[in-house]
Amino acid sequence: MQSIIAKDFEEEVLKANQVVVVDFWATWCGQCRQLMPILEQLQAEFTNVKFVKMDINESEEIASRYYVSLLPTVLMFTNEGKLAKRLSGLSGKKFLIDSINQTLENKLDDLY
Repeated sequence: MQSIIAKDFEEEVLKANQVVVVDFWATWCGQCRQLMPILEQLQAEFTNVKFVKMDINESEEIASRYYVSLLPTVLMFTNEGKLAKRLSGLSGKKFLIDSINQTLENKLDDLY
């Protein structure tokens, strides 16, 4: 999974013209390490979705902008760069699949 930093966020996520799954993680986070192989499996299954990860310690301003306060947090963005889903904590594969499919269908959660 591609790692990005704050300066790449707009280009790699908001202007991607495809659904993007962003995994906020940290090296010290055990649940983040548990989630990573699941996301890597999903990346192989969803070839029409872009998967990226952001180390929260290197991208504090982006984490703050999207109110990421718990790790792991997965944000899903529509192909128009709109935040569609926020999943905090360790999520199971089925729940992630359902959330990605909803994002692909442009179903946005009421996040704010």
